[in-house]
Amino acid sequence: MLTYHFIGMGFHYIVLYLDFFFAGFWIGLNDRDHEGDFRWVGSGQSLSWENWGNVEPNGAQIEDCVVVSQKHGDRWGDNECSKTWYYVCEYLL
Repeated sequence: MLTYHFIGMGFHYIVLYLDFFFAGFWIGLNDRDHEGDFRWVGSGQSLSWENWGNVEPNGAQIEDCVVVSQKHGDRWGDNECSKTWYYVCEYLL
């Protein structure tokens, strides 16, 4: 899954482009194992920086998965993992 710290400054443009068409997407970050301890799927790494939207994460215990969406000002927001969203994958070029 996409980890922001690997993408760098160009990521903001990817977010705006994808948000325009899809209105939001999963980024591969969640706190399913321990509430409030957000980790990247696959690597299990904790956050090296944060990009939360206003009043996010809002502490709702059923909102364990993180999305980037226009609703959150193109920043992170926690949401229910059962919802269907588009997603971004990471791969080596």
